[in-house]
Amino acid sequence: CCTIPSDLLSKAEVASSKITIGAFFKKARAMAIRCFCPPERLEPFCAIGASSPPILSTNAFDCETCKANSRNTQRKPQAPFITSTLQREASSKLDFGVSKTMSVAQKLYEGIELGELGSVGLITYMRTDSTRISDDAVVVAKDYIVNNFGENYYPKTPNKYDTSKKKNVQDAHEAIRPTYIEKTPESIKKYLTPEQFKLYKLIWNRFMASQMQNATVKNITIDIKAGKYIFKVGSSKVEFDGFLKLYNDDVWAI
Repeated sequence: CCTIPSDLLSKAEVASSKITIGAFFKKARAMAIRCFCPPERLEPFCAIGASSPPILSTNAFDCETCKANSRNTQRKPQAPFITSTLQREASSKLDFGVSKTMSVAQKLYEGIELGELGSVGLITYMRTDSTRISDDAVVVAKDYIVNNFGENYYPKTPNKYDTSKKKNVQDAHEAIRPTYIEKTPESIKKYLTPEQFKLYKLIWNRFMASQMQNATVKNITIDIKAGKYIFKVGSSKVEFDGFLKLYNDDVWAI
């Protein structure tokens, strides 16, 4: 499915209604041609009564109306890291192998020299299968979020990620999180190696995002009828970023 350009969104936000194409359809037609041609990219077309989509000329797009649907969805933050999820995210986002991830995490746990503060352990124990968070950590995280992002970025009730009912979970340690929320990655960057900074930022952002409000995403789909064919295009627009302000599970850069 092809993404609608941002300048088409306002004309598509008519939920469950028939709208006249006019100038909008000219843009949509050009977009559809650009996205679905050449022929090998025609698979997204949904042909009525056809086993495979044919090669279409631009004339096949001639029509007057389409159907636009718009709905909001809530995207929830993920739980703070346990050992396995930390290893997986560090691999996909930082290109760290398992041994490198655990070696760097071990050093962050044991302590980093922070100038006059001396050696400070920056994260909780990195070998854990629990997403449990201490009550004190929840309170500190709330204060930081409200003071730095605003009350609308904190949920009405704290987000809980209970693993006590899951099988084979020892729950001996908390989830992996920063020990001192106020020690943001940027504030101590000069004391960390590049690898330590990247992993600490990953852990810090993931934990803080886990305590933040859901993101609100508007999903828009448009069905364009052209003869016996139906063309579908869609787009998603973030209405309220919520936890995405700190951590995007899909695209996230250090």
